[in-house]
Amino acid sequence: MLLRNLIRIFVLIFISLFLYSCPEVTLPGDITGIVTDAETSEPIQVATVKINQTDDSTLTGNDGRYLIKNVPPGEYEIKASKFSYKTKKENVEVLSAETQSIDFTLPEIPLPEISVGYLDFCLDSSLFFTISNTSPEPLAFAIKKSQSWITVSPSAGVIGNETAIFFNVAIDRTGLSTDTMKESITLISVIGTDEIPDIKINIYLNGCYDPRTNVNHEVVKIGPQIWMKENLKVTSYLDGKNIPVVEGNSNWSALTATDKACCWYNNNEVYKDLYGVLYTRAAVMNGAASSSASPSGIQGLCPAGWHVPSLNEWSALSDYLASNDCGCGNMEYSVVKSLAATSGWDTCLNQPCAIGYNQWSNNSSGFSARPGGVRDYADGSFLFKNAGIFWHTATEFNADWTYGIAINSCDVLPIRLDEVPFKNGCYVRCIKDPN
Repeated sequence: MLLRNLIRIFVLIFISLFLYSCPEVTLPGDITGIVTDAETSEPIQVATVKINQTDDSTLTGNDGRYLIKNVPPGEYEIKASKFSYKTKKENVEVLSAETQSIDFTLPEIPLPEISVGYLDFCLDSSLFFTISNTSPEPLAFAIKKSQSWITVSPSAGVIGNETAIFFNVAIDRTGLSTDTMKESITLISVIGTDEIPDIKINIYLNGCYDPRTNVNHEVVKIGPQIWMKENLKVTSYLDGKNIPVVEGNSNWSALTATDKACCWYNNNEVYKDLYGVLYTRAAVMNGAASSSASPSGIQGLCPAGWHVPSLNEWSALSDYLASNDCGCGNMEYSVVKSLAATSGWDTCLNQPCAIGYNQWSNNSSGFSARPGGVRDYADGSFLFKNAGIFWHTATEFNADWTYGIAINSCDVLPIRLDEVPFKNGCYVRCIKDPN
């Protein structure tokens, strides 16, 4: 009996010693939290949350929350990042079988300010723009070009905090096509240690870029002037405000001299594309006063860098054509054939200097005018398609009438000057601002 008790005591002592000598069991823990925008407090989706020592990472959900599971106990550095936001780091101690909560508030990186949205070279070879660093930290940058014949100076460098620098973009036109072209330069930059989104600046050549239509329209150089090669087709201003489209004849005739309105011939979209848009005088000028200057200085409906031509600018066009062998025979100032497109006009027999005679010989200037007609102010009717075309100028005749320019299929006269009611629907052909 004594021996049995001694054995029992020995076993209990052995078990106790064994239990106390076993290492403590540790279990992994979790890290969770939410990532939000520092300014709006809104959750940031698809932000990356990463443990630096282990490279374990996850993405935030639609609610900005994240969860990293099964992290061994220990001390870690954890960071949250997202493109265009500053990276934030926090220290965390993970305990056995516990969940630690770490939230992040990320400030957006202040993007550099660029003085242009795009570069429209038209027929030029050099343009300037500026980049301003709005961050308190220096901005390191490099410029990537889509073509080797584009030169940007400087092409790389550092912009100090809250300063601006000028960039010169030059085009080597040697061997380049004269067709309209679209290329680009891209700003690749880092603020501090944080990358920011690349900023792409489109480059347009040999045309007139209009952001309202996203089209680089063809242009033609006639003497010292550069003209759009087609009439405007827009129904809004550059600030996004729409011009009312008026279809009904009675609605058009009810307009006042100060009403902005537009339409296209016979309210047919096909004619909008072919001829352009017909506008009232008020729509064309967009609040600007009359101008007879050269240049007129009236941007009106035209894209940035372009303007509505004055009567004097139309006269300069006619004078240049007349003095550069674009007249007809001994009728030096009969330049209408040189302006008109080579098809679409009513035929005029036995009038060699008329647009409608041997139309294949038209358009020596490249102006490419098409016979889009006019809309009458009195009854809203559409008139003279195929027979002629009327353009607004920036120059008023009196308080209710403006000077308009017209060419007709059977005219052999110089460009015709007409007095046109403000309410007439006429076309607009823009001319480039001087450099």
